[in-house]
Amino acid sequence: PTIRENILNWYKSTFRTRAEKDARILIVMTRWNPEDLVGSVLNTQMMERNADQFEYLCLPAIATGDRHKDDPRAIGEPLWPSKYDALALEQIKTSLGIREFEALYQQNPTAPGATEWPQELFADHIWWDKSWPERSEIVESVLAIDPSKGNEAKVGDYCALVLLARLRDNSVLANPIISRMSSEVIVDNVLEMAEKYKPSMIVCETNAFQHLLLQNMKHKSDLMNMGLITQGVHNVIKKEIRIRRLGPFLEKHRIRVVKNAHGSLLVDQMKLFPSARYDDGPDALELALRTLINICNNRLKPNSRGLRT
Repeated sequence: PTIRENILNWYKSTFRTRAEKDARILIVMTRWNPEDLVGSVLNTQMMERNADQFEYLCLPAIATGDRHKDDPRAIGEPLWPSKYDALALEQIKTSLGIREFEALYQQNPTAPGATEWPQELFADHIWWDKSWPERSEIVESVLAIDPSKGNEAKVGDYCALVLLARLRDNSVLANPIISRMSSEVIVDNVLEMAEKYKPSMIVCETNAFQHLLLQNMKHKSDLMNMGLITQGVHNVIKKEIRIRRLGPFLEKHRIRVVKNAHGSLLVDQMKLFPSARYDDGPDALELALRTLINICNNRLKPNSRGLRT
């Protein structure tokens, strides 16, 4: 982490400040960690519209389902078959081991030993690339807010909003927004999502000042005649323990994530947990899941006033 931070600081303060007008920036590197220089600039461009916008070109030795739009290969096809055919690549993979092969040949960095869950739990099955389900396909839904201003917040933390729906097949579908937002923008985004998706409840962590956020949200929603049902939650269990509750659902492939920039950031934060720089997305996801379970099991009624965990 120290070396990655130093490299990022060099990029920002030494390299980027010396770019001429209309300069083009080309970064070529082997991806050994999701939070390396490439990962950092990609996360910044996803969350900040005015940041430098890069095109990420990744040509893995073996084609995967998440390949570049201009890569014409089918899944499983080698990149350079006359040099390394499928059999040769399989031999290399066996000889090097998963981590080295994924980084050097697939540009899919992992951090084994430092993460909670194996990377295969975040394969193609986790993505939802269809439109949001019709109301008839949804059993229940909630919208959770992690304003990133609690006692455990780190400098520069994101705010995370996670809309979570339980589907008829008993899986849960997450539609997140993860960004740095002021309190006013948080409220506006919540009201917009509530108007569009009609969740049964909006739940927000209230360990610090966030009860004021709920009051502002309720005031604005009343002015708009939305009639929101809001719930404040005071967390007393450490964040790492709470987020680990996602494990059984990931292992059973019951969590799906909308495939977009915010969904990618949520999945990246889960991949790196607990060593990720930020964990606001998984924290909001756990809060949404906990609330959804309580509602579906009739342990939490929409008109209840408090929930302490």
